[in-house]
Amino acid sequence: MNRFDTPYQWIIQAQANQKLAVMVLGAGGTGCEVMDQLFRMHLTLLGLGHPGLYVVLADGDQVSPYNVGRQRFWPYDVGRNKAEVIIDRYVQYGGVKWTAAPHYLHPEDILESGPDLLITCVDSGRLRWDIDKYCEQIGYSGAESADTPLLWIDCGNGQFDGQVIMGHLIHCPDDELHLPTVVDLYPSLEHAEDKDEDSCSHADAIQKQDFGINIQIASAAVNLLWRMLRHGTIEHHGAFVDIQSGLVQPMPISTEQWALYGYHTA
Repeated sequence: MNRFDTPYQWIIQAQANQKLAVMVLGAGGTGCEVMDQLFRMHLTLLGLGHPGLYVVLADGDQVSPYNVGRQRFWPYDVGRNKAEVIIDRYVQYGGVKWTAAPHYLHPEDILESGPDLLITCVDSGRLRWDIDKYCEQIGYSGAESADTPLLWIDCGNGQFDGQVIMGHLIHCPDDELHLPTVVDLYPSLEHAEDKDEDSCSHADAIQKQDFGINIQIASAAVNLLWRMLRHGTIEHHGAFVDIQSGLVQPMPISTEQWALYGYHTA
């Protein structure tokens, strides 16, 4: 089993008192939980002497009555943009200068903002594919250096289970290890048929994502970032979560494991 060490650029940025730039795509059930944990992590990092995080949250959707309760929205939020609601709370009550992007982003928009880490919490398989292939074609033009990698943590789930996978969206040529992305491991995402249907009741929403699955997926995702920032290394780059059985199975950093998905390193 291999391990993956914290990107050197992240260490240099922290030493220069520069916050780690994180973009979260999607402010639904999982995105809200990811944001909550990122905010608490940010405060913890500040207490440990780290410069913390700068987060951009992007979503073009509005809060519906059926988001209230299952997601981190209140009745007063109905009708407002999801990203603006969540960011406003942290700005007003948390003292951070984070940013809301109240619209749906295209792959080129993501790179233009220049994040160090992208976290996707979206339902669209095709969007994942488009992001991966766009970055593969043009490289990370938004980085200060052509040698700066961009890591991508993707969160996906069904009603009772889901997975988190972290990979290199943009790969630094000098790195010894390239982590495969969710698209590398699941190339069938190219042909995924997205069903963008709003829930028409609380019961309908729970049929799609049972209560608690989003919290577990978010915890698995944010824990990867925490371990890299606090402990400097990880031995797994994702996890599979099943809240019915209570099992959490890590995705080891292993070429043998990746080969089971049809992904082979050079």
